[in-house]
Amino acid sequence: MTSSAQPVGFIQLTNDEAEYYKDLPVVDNMTTGVFISPPTSDTHLLKIAHHGHSFENQVRTEKGRVFSAPARDTNNALPSYIPEDADKALREGLRQFVPGVSERPWVRRQLCWYTETPKGNFVVDNHDRIESLFLATGGSGHAFKILPVIGAYIVDCFEDKASRNYKISGD
Repeated sequence: MTSSAQPVGFIQLTNDEAEYYKDLPVVDNMTTGVFISPPTSDTHLLKIAHHGHSFENQVRTEKGRVFSAPARDTNNALPSYIPEDADKALREGLRQFVPGVSERPWVRRQLCWYTETPKGNFVVDNHDRIESLFLATGGSGHAFKILPVIGAYIVDCFEDKASRNYKISGD
């Protein structure tokens, strides 16, 4: 598994704009990977993200092993830095989907971290060598959408109540 981040940006809409876009479906440009969500009903924030535009944070262990992980000693969700090309991709997506607000300043930008497996599959099982370690991870961006469905199965696996058929081993 590896950890990588994808850029997300939020634009503040006026009450009238939020009303106009409230029924906007989630729209995904499968060619560019940019997608947009309807504005939140309470804060009127319009979210745009770029799926597949991943960034890594290389971490080196004391023994020299290199892996990617969110920064350990800072909040990785702070509304701060995203790479310039990521900002450009988000702006181009805004111009495509909602051109009337595409140049508005960002309320917040951030990198959204995912744990990915080579094939995008979940890993839900006991660790094969560490007896007390149970894993429920991976799934890339799909885990967020599917967790409400598989959550009960994960709990059953964790509590060792699940049929062996439910045990899922990833890549």
